[in-house]
Amino acid sequence: MSVNAVELDRVTLARGEHKVLAEVSIAIRAGEFVGVFGPNGAGKTTLLHAILGLIRPLSGELRVFGTAPARGNRDAGYLPQQPRKRRSATCKGCSSRRRSLADRSSFSSTSRSPASTRISSRASSSW
Repeated sequence: MSVNAVELDRVTLARGEHKVLAEVSIAIRAGEFVGVFGPNGAGKTTLLHAILGLIRPLSGELRVFGTAPARGNRDAGYLPQQPRKRRSATCKGCSSRRRSLADRSSFSSTSRSPASTRISSRASSSW
């Protein structure tokens, strides 16, 4: 008998004092594709975070490939919907590199090809 990829047995999850999921039970076999749907605040992300070991259940048993989930488990991956915002970084010479690229570009704002000049003059004359 094979071990389930993910197994929840009467699992209750919370965010702070707010109970998000209560008494959830499910077994997902290895190789099985599952979609998790629901409105905002229904507990989809909380469930994924629990499976990844980022939060612990208040009660019940949660197993990933037969063991309790652990942060950094190489058997599970997660791609968040919105990546974390990075701190702004400074780069010495970035401005001069941008100028250098603009100077080499044929689409620079300072130079126009004859075709683009004709198109813009026709567009402005039609109004």
